[in-house]
Amino acid sequence: MSQAPNMSETDTRRRLITLMNGYRPALAVYAAASLGIADVLADEGCTADEVAKRAGTHAPSMARLLRMLHALGLLALDEGRYSLTAVGTHLRRDAPASLRDAVLYSVGHEIDAYRVLADGVRDGRTPFEIKYGRNTFAYLSLPENAELARLFDGFMSGLTTAQAKALIPAYDFSRHRLLMDVGGGDGSLLAAILRAHPSVRGRLFDLPHVAEAARRKLAEAGVAERCEIVGGSFFDDLPSGADAVMLKFILHDWDDAEATRILQACRRAMTRDARLLVIDRIIPDRDDDPDGYAENVAADIHMFVNTGGRERTRGELEALLKSAGFELERVVSTGVPPVITVARPI
Repeated sequence: MSQAPNMSETDTRRRLITLMNGYRPALAVYAAASLGIADVLADEGCTADEVAKRAGTHAPSMARLLRMLHALGLLALDEGRYSLTAVGTHLRRDAPASLRDAVLYSVGHEIDAYRVLADGVRDGRTPFEIKYGRNTFAYLSLPENAELARLFDGFMSGLTTAQAKALIPAYDFSRHRLLMDVGGGDGSLLAAILRAHPSVRGRLFDLPHVAEAARRKLAEAGVAERCEIVGGSFFDDLPSGADAVMLKFILHDWDDAEATRILQACRRAMTRDARLLVIDRIIPDRDDDPDGYAENVAADIHMFVNTGGRERTRGELEALLKSAGFELERVVSTGVPPVITVARPI
């Protein structure tokens, strides 16, 4: 958001104060997720006292939190009874593509790494590693962080489930015979694609313990018989034979050197007529898309803070692809932040 030329000193001060206080609504939403308020209000309106009783909390304090959640637009208030708005519904545990795990993980944990953002900017180190002593993925693999890893997986699964509704209509996946999802996680996106396109077969490739977790998701979707699951690291050799290789939210986790290694592994597994599908954000030119620019550069800093990775401009992604033996063919808009960048081997 650029400053309007006629903003007064009072306006500019208020703008900075608003930015400074941005943690307040985020932590109020975190409190709502932690206390299960959306689940309490799932089916009927309740008074503040009723919410407090069902959530097992201090009634006067709950009333104050509910008032703030109402002001933020998560709750509606009618004759003293609170109910969920469409926004607040996303905090329900049973909501389609629920954001509860996302809130608990991001606001409850990732936010602490931002406290050392300045240190990371000073010397280029990843703030998450400064804060926790190891990278995000190594940290989540520790036995004592099993619940945190579960929240992260739920976060990613919910995000993917929601985005699949935009990604699948945007690109004709039916043109491919075998689609390999590299780093496919629990299989949410691949399962949705296979359900939408019965002629396509799938292969999910991820670390062995992650890949195994995908079996349930693929079975629930009714596509397990059309999908092979392979365990391994995308920094090493990948199985060949797929005529489409998909990388969703993978490259942005890594710096250019590591991202190149991943792309090179993909290239070795592909024939000249196969296609690479990179699903990631692209930072637009500010003049072309002010809103998209602000959202995507904020996401870029988020990747720096948490993984040491980055979001890329089209030119940066094109150069990265070329260094690994690919030529950018086209960029497919999806209507949501990530786009589908289609590349072919050269």
